Amino acid sequence: LGDRVSNSHTTVGFTLGGPILKDKLFYFVNAEYVTTPGPITEYKLSQDGVGDDAAKISRVTAADMDQFAAALKAYGYDAGGYDLTNGDQTNTKVLARLDWNINNNHNLMLRYNWTGNKQWNTPNAKSTVGAKAASDRISKNSYAFLNNCFSINDNAWSAVAELNSRLSGKMSNKLSASVSDVSNLRGSESAWFPHIDIRKDGDAFMSAGYEAFTNGTGNYVRTYNLSDHIRWTLAHSTITAVFCSFSFEALASINCCAMFCNCSRAVRSCSWNCSSRRFSSSPICSRTSSCSLPCVSALAWSVLFSSSRWFTRL
Repeated sequence: LGDRVSNSHTTVGFTLGGPILKDKLFYFVNAEYVTTPGPITEYKLSQDGVGDDAAKISRVTAADMDQFAAALKAYGYDAGGYDLTNGDQTNTKVLARLDWNINNNHNLMLRYNWTGNKQWNTPNAKSTVGAKAASDRISKNSYAFLNNCFSINDNAWSAVAELNSRLSGKMSNKLSASVSDVSNLRGSESAWFPHIDIRKDGDAFMSAGYEAFTNGTGNYVRTYNLSDHIRWTLAHSTITAVFCSFSFEALASINCCAMFCNCSRAVRSCSWNCSSRRFSSSPICSRTSSCSLPCVSALAWSVLFSSSRWFTRL
């Protein structure tokens, strides 16, 4: 596997704006995509089966990984290869806006923002249903397939509508409504399949399958806001009256099933029932094995509500 190039990033994007209707309706659009190269891990496979922590070389060889992948393919699962040098981080930003001059006294603005960030990570280091291995799942003693890695996907979007009105020479009003959504989710390119750990000499050796703590794991926050402000300018002061201020926030945190299979040797016999998502009673290893579905599920919802009505003298 070749070395990664020196650190850099690439940015592409565009900006468009102008009138749709002369002196009445205007648009603005901006998009940007940034790629920052980087490996998922600096560890590489060994040529001779000897690991070297200082040189970031695992004792696992390509032949070991190929043998494991072939065994998994017999059950219809694609492990996803073992080139972990391409773990580019990506960031995407989109902004769209419309401005409408309704008449001399009223202006409407609509705005939409979206931001997404994606970063790849190595699988969970050691957590399992049985005794933990001394080494991480990617180390000088062990290695994992690409589809055993996971991504962190941070996404945020918001939509805003704002109506500005001039009621008189001394009074103006701003009515605004918005909704925003922020999410932090784990992602995977793997098909649904158990997380499988292979051990050698009592320590971690190879890992494959859907990363154990990724499926259905994430956080969500949705917020709604509505407000109406009237501004009255006097000779020596300004009065701002907040006739309406309303906020509603819903939060969700989800952690779903972790599914493990720990084996002392390579996969020999295993069958998978897609409808029930369970293994058959056949042993997954030729020697000792421990296959279980510890489902630790937690769904937490929290709703925050606030509304207010007050007057402020500035």
